[in-house]
Amino acid sequence: MSDGASARCQKYMVRLEGRNFRMEEDEEILPMGFLATRFVEAASPDSAAQMCAGFVQDEYVGLARNADGDPPTISVTEVVEIESFGEYDVPGRGATWFEEEDGRDT
Repeated sequence: MSDGASARCQKYMVRLEGRNFRMEEDEEILPMGFLATRFVEAASPDSAAQMCAGFVQDEYVGLARNADGDPPTISVTEVVEIESFGEYDVPGRGATWFEEEDGRDT
């Protein structure tokens, strides 16, 4: 027998992109972006997206060295319902970072 709350939840894989993260590297502030994937159980795709954006924000925004008025951004790029988490850690951690060109290219 399952309870009603867990019966309504689905498993989701959520892909996110961070942009305009001013990060210190070798005593220089560089514009960085990242790609990340998180896994959650949620009642809807929108709920999964909000949860994962919150996880990533908590994990990375405090590391940014952005000036006031120039905040970093986190966007959900994909939400996919999945059957199983399989071998993935839930919700997941880490990201693939890349240097953005100076200035915004989005």
